[in-house]
Amino acid sequence: MASQRRKPERTNPRPLGGAKLQELRKAAGLSLLELAVQLGRDLETSIDAAHINKIETGSIRKPTAETLEAILVGLGASYRDRRAVLETFGYSVPMTLPTEQEISEVVSQSADELRDATSPVCLLDFGQRLWAWNRFAPRLIGLHPDDPATARFLGVSTVDLIFNPAFETRLLVANPDEYFPGQIHNIKVGIEPLREQPGYRELVAQWSSFPGFTELWNRVSADMFRSVVPIKVNVPGFGMLQFRTYNAVFEPDPRFELLHFTPHGADTLRVCAEWAEEEGML
Repeated sequence: MASQRRKPERTNPRPLGGAKLQELRKAAGLSLLELAVQLGRDLETSIDAAHINKIETGSIRKPTAETLEAILVGLGASYRDRRAVLETFGYSVPMTLPTEQEISEVVSQSADELRDATSPVCLLDFGQRLWAWNRFAPRLIGLHPDDPATARFLGVSTVDLIFNPAFETRLLVANPDEYFPGQIHNIKVGIEPLREQPGYRELVAQWSSFPGFTELWNRVSADMFRSVVPIKVNVPGFGMLQFRTYNAVFEPDPRFELLHFTPHGADTLRVCAEWAEEEGML
């Protein structure tokens, strides 16, 4: 009688979240014991090394969100890594506006990409606040990139630049009937993750104080996708320049995005080439 083959034993696959936690811990240069000691010292959280090991290896398949958050804080994990780990274990992560430290880190991370671009690019968070721009972007509003006046715009939202009477930038837009609705559509899509958060209501309430904002906000619909929006800008000293604007998510932290101004038309291409040459890029 032929012997029956023994079926291989089934093993539960290791949770991706546990593997990611282990990867983050090793990247931080911490042993299990060192991490446990650090959590107790800095966060006054009692999570021993054995417990952390069980989470990493999958023996504990559904740790509490509080435990995971404490470990991630102890590891100094980025928002992107926190979100990846928590969602793997089945927990939702609210899209919160970034802290000052997180903004500083992303400004540093995006510096090379901004510097290497040969047309205007701005770094925004998803609340549409401007945190950095390359040396071409200030020229759109008539400022040299080294002008101290550029600091006035950091932390200011693109909605302010369109509607706030305190900023004359809105007067530079030569196609407001086309650009403003298109930009409002993209902004509505961009801040959709905030809709159920207090920050959403605070942003919209602040913007609603600007003349003309509420009417346009209520009139423009928002779907799931952003669109490329044409803009014509009366740039001081250069005349009317034309661009196509689009937003691209900044992958290291999806709460941020890069707003690109792609030159359109021969005159605009020529001026951008002159700026690039002045910056030593050509």
